[in-house]
Amino acid sequence: MNRKYNINGKQMVFSFSGFNRIFTTYQRAHKMKVGELEEFLSEKLGVSIDTVHNWHCKKNGPIDDKQVKNIAAALEISDFMLLLTETDGGNSMTQLTDRQKDAAKRLYDKCLWFLNEFNKTDGFTSFWHKPENNGSKNPEHDSYELVENTMAPILLLLDQEYFDLHGHPIYDDLCEFINGNLYEIFDGKLSHAYRFEADANNNPTTAEDYDKAMIALNTIVDKYI
Repeated sequence: MNRKYNINGKQMVFSFSGFNRIFTTYQRAHKMKVGELEEFLSEKLGVSIDTVHNWHCKKNGPIDDKQVKNIAAALEISDFMLLLTETDGGNSMTQLTDRQKDAAKRLYDKCLWFLNEFNKTDGFTSFWHKPENNGSKNPEHDSYELVENTMAPILLLLDQEYFDLHGHPIYDDLCEFINGNLYEIFDGKLSHAYRFEADANNNPTTAEDYDKAMIALNTIVDKYI
């Protein structure tokens, strides 16, 4: 549920895409994993990790505008209005123009490229097999940096396509997918033990994570295209 806030005579709602963009910027600037930043916000704001995760995954918005302001302060944003958007009363047009379809297709293709890299490298663990990495003091950190660099073009494209897609619900859905599903397939899973001992520890396999992400991505396409 995304609650409405009356601010200066306007009906506002929490902007999930704005939150995800600011969340990602803070995460990258402070070199934190998604789970680490969710835990940090949980402690800072006095809410559960599930609550923060719900904001991140577009399930529920903050309880009131005071909480929105606290989120902005925790993420070092001076203008809390960046986390809000004016509501249209639920009357958003879902029909995509041809230009919007092209923009959505570019994002879809870039996500598909990322998932293909994930799949062919067995969850980005091929890094561990490279001889030149055997002497690394922290190969998990190095592999995480490699994946973050692979994510960077998608995040840039997401910002670029805002011009054509902002205001349409598909943009929020794609933001949620990129900042949620794509991160979840690798965040906290790049250690040697996690991937190479996946079966022993009942962790999801690369194929399972890949299929889950593809289903979520194609669900967005089926919803609007």
